[in-house]
Amino acid sequence: MEQLKITCFYPGERPQTVVIPIDTDALVTELLEKIHGRLKQRDRNFDVDECDLSLYKTDLPLEPDEDKSDRARQWINSHADQQLRETQIIATLFPQQPGFAFHIVVADPERERLFSCHRAHNRAALAFMFA
Repeated sequence: MEQLKITCFYPGERPQTVVIPIDTDALVTELLEKIHGRLKQRDRNFDVDECDLSLYKTDLPLEPDEDKSDRARQWINSHADQQLRETQIIATLFPQQPGFAFHIVVADPERERLFSCHRAHNRAALAFMFA
């Protein structure tokens, strides 16, 4: 059984990057458990329930470091319908070790609410422009 190292980014109030070793035959739910545990371990104030986190497969560049939160938020905003399912097998998402990038972006309800409000605002602005 092969193991991969998955680089995950959480663009929350206190952004965090975590690298998670995971077996290729594991399910996304196992990856979610590991990510949640690592985020809680690194930040005692992290109080998002595991069931409230969403994972998105991505290939966002690691650099530049200064705008990684903005880039992750924009990515989630434009791919909100591509949330990973807990029953997906890691090997189907990553058949081999992925390159140097953020492989997973982690979102919580607060981020998703902000993104959905932003999308609704953009749709309303477009509707107004073309009315």
